Amino acid sequence: MIPVDKLLKDLKNQPLEDVLEKYDISLSDLFRIQRNRKYHTGEYKYITRTKSKAYSINKTSDGENCYFGTYKDKKEAEAIVEELKKCGWDINQLPSILERLNIQSKSEREY
Repeated sequence: MIPVDKLLKDLKNQPLEDVLEKYDISLSDLFRIQRNRKYHTGEYKYITRTKSKAYSINKTSDGENCYFGTYKDKKEAEAIVEELKKCGWDINQLPSILERLNIQSKSEREY
């Protein structure tokens, strides 16, 4: 079994070809390992980094995805998630949470 943490660390610090050779795996094996990783673990499972380097908050409940906005800063997104957890993810509470934390969503800042 390949130690995934060590493999990922090596990928950050060594050329791809060297890592594939070191672990005696193919590129398709590496893709399979990456695909099977748990990306949304722990406290960050509701926060996703967007292509524009912002942070989007989403939560899936009963098969429905609920969007809580996109924010420029990870700390802002984390604070909002904590407040949403306290109110049971009531989306109607989002405007008062944003006001209380003095945070604007990305779409509010664009206008």
